[in-house]
Amino acid sequence: MKRVGIDIGGTFTDLVWFDDASQQVGKAKTLSTKDPLDGLAAAIAAAELDPADIGLFLHATTIVTNLVLERKGAVVGLISTRGFRDLLEIGSGLKPNPYDVQWSPVEPLVPRWLRLEVGERTLATGEILAAPDRDEIAAVLDDLVAQGCDAVAICLLNAYANPENELLVEAVARERHPRLRVSRSSEIDPRMREYARASTTVVNAYALPAFSSYAERLRDGLGLDTEVRFMQSSGGVVGVDEAAKAPVNLVYSGPAGGVLGARRLGRAAGVPHLITLDVGGTSSDVCVIRDEEAGDRDELELEFGVPIRTQTLDISAIGAGGGSIAHVDAGGALAVGPESARSTPGPASYGLGGTRPTVTDANLVLGLLREDSLLGRSGIRLDRSKAIAALEPLAAHFGLSVIETAHGVYRTVNANMAQAIREITVFQGIDPREHALVAFGGCGPQHAVEVARDVGMRDVIVPWMPSVFSALGLLGASLAKSESRTLLVPLDEDGLASAAAVLEELEARASASLQDDPVVEEIVITKVAYLRYVGQSHELPVPLTTLDAEAIRTAFEDAHEHRYSTRLGDPVELVDLRVTAIGVVAEPPPPVWTGGRADPAPVAMAETADGPTPVFDRDDLAAGVVLVGPALIEEADSTTFVPTDAEAVIDEHANIRITLP
Repeated sequence: MKRVGIDIGGTFTDLVWFDDASQQVGKAKTLSTKDPLDGLAAAIAAAELDPADIGLFLHATTIVTNLVLERKGAVVGLISTRGFRDLLEIGSGLKPNPYDVQWSPVEPLVPRWLRLEVGERTLATGEILAAPDRDEIAAVLDDLVAQGCDAVAICLLNAYANPENELLVEAVARERHPRLRVSRSSEIDPRMREYARASTTVVNAYALPAFSSYAERLRDGLGLDTEVRFMQSSGGVVGVDEAAKAPVNLVYSGPAGGVLGARRLGRAAGVPHLITLDVGGTSSDVCVIRDEEAGDRDELELEFGVPIRTQTLDISAIGAGGGSIAHVDAGGALAVGPESARSTPGPASYGLGGTRPTVTDANLVLGLLREDSLLGRSGIRLDRSKAIAALEPLAAHFGLSVIETAHGVYRTVNANMAQAIREITVFQGIDPREHALVAFGGCGPQHAVEVARDVGMRDVIVPWMPSVFSALGLLGASLAKSESRTLLVPLDEDGLASAAAVLEELEARASASLQDDPVVEEIVITKVAYLRYVGQSHELPVPLTTLDAEAIRTAFEDAHEHRYSTRLGDPVELVDLRVTAIGVVAEPPPPVWTGGRADPAPVAMAETADGPTPVFDRDDLAAGVVLVGPALIEEADSTTFVPTDAEAVIDEHANIRITLP
């Protein structure tokens, strides 16, 4: 069986395939296209794959993210309980900067005239005080459809405690308007807190028509007769039907594959503490891995004011990639990103029509990339003269040379990446110096050492096939299905008796779709309880390995002390439960590198800020080879920079291990 991992980014579409029988691996990298299916087809053709030979197709995508950020999703109507029409605009009442009196909130994904109400009331206990009237529901739905709605989000008060009223609204919608896409909060996010639940349901409805259409076209458009699975933000994959029902769970689909790949790399290399730095064409994504496990969280914001409550790896993203555009900001300073040249028109040096200076252009001017580098193997020819021309207006503005300006761009984007790492480490009480930096993506290896130096890290790892590492990480992804529910009971014997019954139900629902899957070797169940002291507003997640009240209380108070430096000893209540069923899939083995030469010779010389710099072909470097900087290590779709004071070693798994003094 051939497994194929596909990662579609804003600039490139990456493909990696693995043959279980022959243990062979191959890859392809093509420019992303307006219609993602065209980019997928081009990548499959470039990899010389026959779709009929693909046994498992694993897909990471930024489609959902882009729909929200670019405001290109569906026309959505929101049906709420009477009196709660303005929930999305009222929100949490917070601002990103409490002292900014000029700040304006983002426009809700659903405008006010498409937010309609029905009379109903469910109590927090789950008791139905008033059911909605079918005629009123029908009138509201007819109004929304008449105004052009493609999808509807249903979010009624306290529906997490009893979904009966929401189910009635959904039933009327499906009877009366069968083509209308419906998202129901009690299915998408059945937990308390109306604002987060409504926002999550609306985002799901907003992405539902476009993503469902894409998922339906995918198999036919590529001629696939195989299992297609989508990567979720949580790091687990799901089938097409599940993904098409809840695309909100795919918001961080793209970066998750790289984190999975880094976690496997750490296990193979014996490095349990890692920080990932995934620098693509459009963005940089960072994540902390401790003791071989990546952190996770239950809520994210693609932009302030659009909270999304979904299980996700704790990934932080900034607009800093190879295609990020350098410009003068409103204060007259040099800035890089978040705007990107993407694949069209691309960096100026690509010669595809781009004229504005990007990080890639700056790196080319600095000698970190070469015009006649091995990138030519991937079909991209760089033009240094076009990069210089793009940087000249910026240089003239600051009264600097082009080289000095390129250095400014390089240092600025490195500082942005370093700050992103500090925010997920130092700001959270984690010492980055205890970790190795795993750098991948097409641009990551060019910036990794300087970023590591900036945050005090000494060890950098550039993995095998760094430019397509996220797609490679997909190949060993396990299936995962999570189910959650609000319980809100005291942490005592009676409360845990209620929790036990709910856990049993959630486990059955989460594992049902994995039972007969042919690639699943075993099903592993994980359980998490969300607890708080009585009277608190927010809860903390605690792994649930027992139903002993005192053991759970101790675990919660340990977590509370770690987070807030206090343990109160007050009564504790159990707020939410989450059960995740993981369908474990056999992972491809780590590469064992037997190629290259023990005494490689440079293939060229480059001029960098460190002076004359030998250039090596990565395929020429045997395991055990030591390179003392400065050096450039080139491969078909990436270049690694080793500065003067660093040393690089090739390990047995084909990783480049760089050590700083």
